[in-house]
Order: sequence, then C-alpha cells, then structure tokens
Amino acid sequence: SPHAAVKEAGASTYVPIVGTILVICNLFMDGFTSSSQDVLVKTTQAHGNPLQLLSNVSCLAWTGLSLIVFEFLPLNDYTTPELSTALHFFAQAPDALYELVLMALLNAVGQVFIFQTITHFGSLTLTAITVTRKTGSVFLSIFINGHTLHFDQFCAMGLVLAGVALETYDSVKGKKKHGKKD
Repeated sequence: SPHAAVKEAGASTYVPIVGTILVICNLFMDGFTSSSQDVLVKTTQAHGNPLQLLSNVSCLAWTGLSLIVFEFLPLNDYTTPELSTALHFFAQAPDALYELVLMALLNAVGQVFIFQTITHFGSLTLTAITVTRKTGSVFLSIFINGHTLHFDQFCAMGLVLAGVALETYDSVKGKKKHGKKD
C-alpha cells in the first residue's frame, strides 16, 4: 500500500539520523571521558588499579542508588521496580545470574588492561586500540557473515582506518622527535 511505502521511507531516513546522533554523542562522551582520565592520571599520579577500583565503586554506588530509588517510585509508564524485577528474573532463570557474574568478571579483566593502558600510554593510545578493535570486529563480521558495504559505509570505514593510521604516524613521529632531543 502507499502508506506502507511512506512508513518504510520515513523509517529508512529516520534510523540513520538517530544512529548518527548516537554516534556523535558516543564520540563526545568518549572524548570527554578520555581527556578527564588523562588529567586525573597526570594530576594525582594515580595508577590503573586504584582508578579501576574507584570507577567500579562509584558505578556500584550509583547503580545501587538508582535501583533503590526506582524500587520505591510510584509506578507509571516510565518507571518499574527494577530491583524486584531483576531478582524475580534471576529466580526464574538462575543460569542468567551465572552468565551475568561471568560477564562482570571478564569485564573486570578487560578494565585492568584499559586502566593500565591509560596510566602508561594515555587515552589517545587507548582510543586507537579501541577503534582498531571495533573496526576489526566490523570487518570480521562483514567477512564471516557475508555482508556487503554500501559506498558511504565503505568511505566511513576508510576514514576510521585513516584516522587510526594518522594517529599512529603522529605518535611514532613524536616519539622519534623526543628521542632525538634526549
């Protein structure tokens, strides 16, 4: 029907806009976090493990607080009792609790590497590693699942790779320049 075509056309233009906005927000928050972490490491001389501990304790506190607050808020279309809902879910599916604990432990191991990289090499190196890993995952997914890239997607992947290559080149060039001065 003509209305279905309009809905599909509207959805196809809406989704990329939402995706683009989410990517921009992600990049903005990642840049803000990275620069804040660099300042924190330089001003406090903190190392990876204490930073990881403080980060996880603050996340735990905020998550616990939000679970308690949402548990006692009046129910409406926007709030649900999250804590009791989660506890009920885990009572019904105990394997999910095991999977959640396993994922939390693996995330903690990954965080060790993240915070050590920030401490020893800075957030720019961490960003290059992260972008390279994500790009590699996308390429692997494309290859394994037989997906195709549209021209604009191919160009975007090229820009990402060019950005990582430029960051790597600048980093190596900067180290050589500093090495000659010493």
